Amino acid sequence: MDTGAASPCRPFIGPSPFTRADAAFFKGRDEETTILEGLVMSRRVVLFFAQSGVGKSSLLEAGLIPRLTERRVIGRGERARLYQKMAVLPVVRVGGPFPSESGSPALNAFVSSALSGLLLDTDPAALARMTLKEGLSAYFANPRPESSPAVSIDSLLIIDQFEELFTLVPDRDVTACFLNALIAAVSDPRSPLRVIATLRADFYDRPLLYPGLSEVMQQRTEVVIPMTADELVQAIERAFGHGRGQHAVEQRAKHALLVLRGKRAQSGQRGVADAAFGAADGAQKRRVIFASGILG
Repeated sequence: MDTGAASPCRPFIGPSPFTRADAAFFKGRDEETTILEGLVMSRRVVLFFAQSGVGKSSLLEAGLIPRLTERRVIGRGERARLYQKMAVLPVVRVGGPFPSESGSPALNAFVSSALSGLLLDTDPAALARMTLKEGLSAYFANPRPESSPAVSIDSLLIIDQFEELFTLVPDRDVTACFLNALIAAVSDPRSPLRVIATLRADFYDRPLLYPGLSEVMQQRTEVVIPMTADELVQAIERAFGHGRGQHAVEQRAKHALLVLRGKRAQSGQRGVADAAFGAADGAQKRRVIFASGILG
């Protein structure tokens, strides 16, 4: 299946998540993106729950991150400054790899795993000895160029698949140690750090077992539900509307999409749409079939 980047003539990317490069074609999640933007701008820690497969990664990569990192020139002449709402650190996970020093366990497996996504050139043995505070200090001392705007602003750390924190290491003390270090890092008034962590909805109760994180849940949680059939159709239509090429094929594929799942299909349209779908090429058919599958 073709899962390349989206383009004006081919606005759908198949089953792969949308990336920052696909932001112009990411449609249908404007409200959720705005809510998440407001939360991360006003809160130090945000927990983001959604069902598996509902599009958490796409919402962050193609929705939230482009909004936060869009750069604008503020002011005129010598007073002009390049501004963006927030810097975004590389997306990390806590679920491995787990660096170790000479075969010995890391100081904290989750800390080492998260830092390995930030400090890419650091020796694994050194990562294994680092605390979260030390690792973050090392990153901010030499951040990646794309994460460094021209003015000093807060920085967002995205921790994907945060539920791994509750499943991969049976020792709850290791989990509690990581959570305490994370909350301490964002609570420091001198720290520029903000955090958003994504979790599967079926792990909604796990943070409640840890006092610091359960307090976060009371005010800083966003739950994203699957899109309705109407919302999905609108998102697909808006993605088509963004493009400029192969208009006739786009219209045929759009009608075929609606017929394939029986959404908004009126009597008499089926024969026309089926014939049009048959005229589309193989790659276009696969894209339409995949898109229609998520309507169900």
